[in-house]
Amino acid sequence: MLLRTHRAVEWSADTVAARLYIKADETLLWLERLCGNGLLNSNCESPPLYRYQPRSMELEQTVDRLADVYAKQLVPVTNLIHSKPRTRVREFADAFKLRQD
Repeated sequence: MLLRTHRAVEWSADTVAARLYIKADETLLWLERLCGNGLLNSNCESPPLYRYQPRSMELEQTVDRLADVYAKQLVPVTNLIHSKPRTRVREFADAFKLRQD
């Protein structure tokens, strides 16, 4: 969401880490994963710089919908993000259970 909000900015892993209060080495891994998933683009410099640039309109629209939900449901989404992994997996799986009511 940070890079999406500031689309024109090229971000280093250190800068993103500082803004999000997370470790730079973990941030680098996440940024590379987002590049691999087509959400970000990186240059060939050392260290690399990253920019929000979805590879397709469909992907961009999905992220736009996510941003909308995040803005409207900040607390529930934040709780889901920061919950224990096992809890998140269970909650996601429960969303697909068929209910009789």
